[in-house]
Amino acid sequence: MATLTALLPADRAHAAMTRLDRAARHLATADGEERTLAQLRADALADLLAGGSVAERPAAAPAPTAGDSRASGSGRPTVVVTVPALTLLGRDDTPATLDGYGPIDLDTARRLAGEASSWIRVLTHPVTGVPLALDRTRYRVTTALRRWLGVTSPTCVFPGCARPARDCDIDHLTAWADGGATNHDNLEPECRHHHRLRHETKWEPLKNPGDVDLRWRSPLGHDIEVDPPPF
Repeated sequence: MATLTALLPADRAHAAMTRLDRAARHLATADGEERTLAQLRADALADLLAGGSVAERPAAAPAPTAGDSRASGSGRPTVVVTVPALTLLGRDDTPATLDGYGPIDLDTARRLAGEASSWIRVLTHPVTGVPLALDRTRYRVTTALRRWLGVTSPTCVFPGCARPARDCDIDHLTAWADGGATNHDNLEPECRHHHRLRHETKWEPLKNPGDVDLRWRSPLGHDIEVDPPPF
């Protein structure tokens, strides 16, 4: 065995990892596939670099190629960057944030903004950055809101869980049926395991109205603070 490493700009590395992850998750759906996601990512990377196609599936179905939309979602990996408007205009030096990575330099942020084919606009408070204009009228979480939650809570909010928010369910802290709204104050990412744990056991997330701090109450009544974001 050997190790292959590459030092890349953060946005290029994140986009590459996103593409490998999508390819691995697609391959994992094949009947009889026993490799872990980490092994599938490694095999996909090796095949893409060595031969231009993703690791073969154990079944007879053809393997998706590097340009196949089945392997890479819509073709080009999505890179989500949050950039303050004043920063783009050159009026402020508040850093931008690359979803899944953290702060990035402003030159990179402006380059990505210039290359963007589409924009998602969210009105935020100029001091706290808290979203002010979000969809509060329906149950389904919008793509823009899901992306925002991925920035404010990059991983599953259960203590000690590091599963990325993009792979999590979005849970209403106060159930929709009980009057809970679909907004950033009442939504948090939870991996499928901890989402079920929350609803099938006495583990309970607690959050005061208007408060950004979330904590969990165990079945024994102990309160546990949520891990802080990595930036």
